[in-house]
Amino acid sequence: MEGSGGGAGSPEAMAVYGTTLYVAFSGSVTDGVALFGVSNLATSTSQWMAYGNTHLKNAFTVAVNPTNGNVFVADTTNKAVYQFTSAGVTVNASTYSFTYPSGIATDSGGNFYVVDEATAKVVEFNASNNLPVNTWTAAGSNTLNSPCGVVLDSSNNLYIADAGTGNIYELQSGTNTLLNTWTFTAFDSVFQMAISSNGTLYAADYVSGLVDEYVSGTSAPIITWNGSQGGGMKFAEPDGIVFLPNGNILVSDAQNDILEEYQP
Repeated sequence: MEGSGGGAGSPEAMAVYGTTLYVAFSGSVTDGVALFGVSNLATSTSQWMAYGNTHLKNAFTVAVNPTNGNVFVADTTNKAVYQFTSAGVTVNASTYSFTYPSGIATDSGGNFYVVDEATAKVVEFNASNNLPVNTWTAAGSNTLNSPCGVVLDSSNNLYIADAGTGNIYELQSGTNTLLNTWTFTAFDSVFQMAISSNGTLYAADYVSGLVDEYVSGTSAPIITWNGSQGGGMKFAEPDGIVFLPNGNILVSDAQNDILEEYQP
């Protein structure tokens, strides 16, 4: 199944809550978030273009608080993280001083984790007041060097994709204890990852144009695919990856301006 970017611009990272798909997009006059019904990826139902009087610009990543459906948007140009209700009403913005917030994810309690790529750290924030509660500058003994993407599993273990080292690190929940390390197919950039119910990790590598699949106990991807499987369009710049309610994987391709759905 394929769906266009709905005229919004280049689709980047994505998030799903209930039957709504939120897609961060860029490449237009004003960037923002496009909303789709998960059963109809061809046309967006609405778009959010601003936070109050601030126009979104390079709203590159998006995540949803699973406890209330609020939506977090990381804006690299405005160097900010904004919070909206699921209806697009502004809630609050973090006063934390970001330099380049390139990745964002939430845990089961709704706390959100932001990758500040330029300062090489991942910061956890309390969802109720947007205040930082944890910071990671290393994964175990491995110093982070240009971290770019982040995701959490059902146990709130933290996964950090680090472009500078070409590795994905899994850390035990709330700690710096290293559980797994995987190597990218190439030393490129992963801005979004997704984890299946059985713990399989999928990473969209936008520079190499590939999606890599990882499992525990290995150091490299067990499967790498380029989008042409099953008659799909070959990836040019896969920026986002997310699981849909039906269990399928949705990949956003910024350069091709398309959303593509695959069976895992």
